[in-house]
Amino acid sequence: MRDTHFTLQERRMISWLQICAVFYLMLACLIALLPNIFVNYINNLGLAFFDFISFDRQGNSLGRWWTMGVALMSVLVYCSFKAQSDWILYHLFTPILIIAGVVLTICFAVITFIEPIQFYFIVGGGLFFFMTVITWFYYVKAIHSRIF
Repeated sequence: MRDTHFTLQERRMISWLQICAVFYLMLACLIALLPNIFVNYINNLGLAFFDFISFDRQGNSLGRWWTMGVALMSVLVYCSFKAQSDWILYHLFTPILIIAGVVLTICFAVITFIEPIQFYFIVGGGLFFFMTVITWFYYVKAIHSRIF
């Protein structure tokens, strides 16, 4: 770390935000460049490893939905990079990540029940739930380690 005036909890939060930023950036690139291939690959992983049979997407492409996915991932990348760049000044970008993670998790859960089930619904919901819980945990620890 270049700044040693951060508490241990803040340094952990900054490291987690760096991991999140890289992950969201990679995910945004995959969604932007190969949306249907990426979704089919995730569904095929479910079949190969868990014998999970996703309903046929019937040739439906993701169409306009991938643009919203890329837009959201771009916001998450920006918030992650900004919050980790100067934690003391930009720590308030972190609740945006937490709120987005909660909304994404809820949306994946709802879509699992109203649409023909796809393995990527489960993977997406579980992954964003996991990342949101870790972000929230580190955020609470980092905020309580310093008086703002």
